[in-house]
Amino acid sequence: MHFTAGVPLRILADALDANAWVCPPGHPPHVCPGSEERFYVDGQLVGTAPPSVNDFNLWEVRLPNGLAQGDHVLTVTFVPHNPSTGRGGTPINGLVPVTIHVDAPAVHGGTIALTQNLVLSGSTDLDWTDKTVIGNGFKVTSAAGYSGRIVIRNSMIRGLGSFSAPG
Repeated sequence: MHFTAGVPLRILADALDANAWVCPPGHPPHVCPGSEERFYVDGQLVGTAPPSVNDFNLWEVRLPNGLAQGDHVLTVTFVPHNPSTGRGGTPINGLVPVTIHVDAPAVHGGTIALTQNLVLSGSTDLDWTDKTVIGNGFKVTSAAGYSGRIVIRNSMIRGLGSFSAPG
């Protein structure tokens, strides 16, 4: 798998806790004290995820700044619930390490860095051809009646919004 350096990255895991049925709320998704998924990149812990109250056996860690260029090995460790202690039990290593390749960002003919929200109006075209666009968390929207063309071609756009806020 190939990813781009510096771009947000989500790492997902699926783990099954055989003892989860004893934990609240008594039906899936179970939320067991001490249970968690640990995520590692190149052997270094990059995040942990507790049980989700919304998902069953699905675990996720988000790296907003992504990873540096190069090959990286992703691994996980699951900490199951221990009913006898009411806490986390003995960690279980994931079955298969996953190697990913992080490529350098592509070089483009220019860079656009937004410093505020961009509202398209009138008939002025937006042409982001061969650009690196850095959104800095701002949004691009259009005013009522906007009639211009929007051309985005051979460009890298990042930073419009976030994991939790649409750009």
